[in-house]
Amino acid sequence: MLTPGDSRVKENLPKIKKRLEDVNIKIYFLPSQKLKKEISLNNNPLVQGIPKSFVEMLLSGRGILIQKRMLYDWLAGDLDKKNSYILSNGEINVVGGLKNIREFL
Repeated sequence: MLTPGDSRVKENLPKIKKRLEDVNIKIYFLPSQKLKKEISLNNNPLVQGIPKSFVEMLLSGRGILIQKRMLYDWLAGDLDKKNSYILSNGEINVVGGLKNIREFL
């Protein structure tokens, strides 16, 4: 799994950025059960203030299409604290254009 703290990610950020330019690639986020629970209870300041439409999508169990730039900024350590927390508590799926995640690195 790609995570900001992974040394392979830091070494390969330019390559990752280049791969994200592929128009066939889409990035989906699936929240963990822990994150869904936090969102539904609304008791964690890092998940408070999420627009209702996004809350509904996150709790629906379907993946949410996210911007490639958001993924890159998260991996580079440049994403804001709230969004970083959310992406760190779920699964990132890369769809289309790649055979598997190893091609990303």
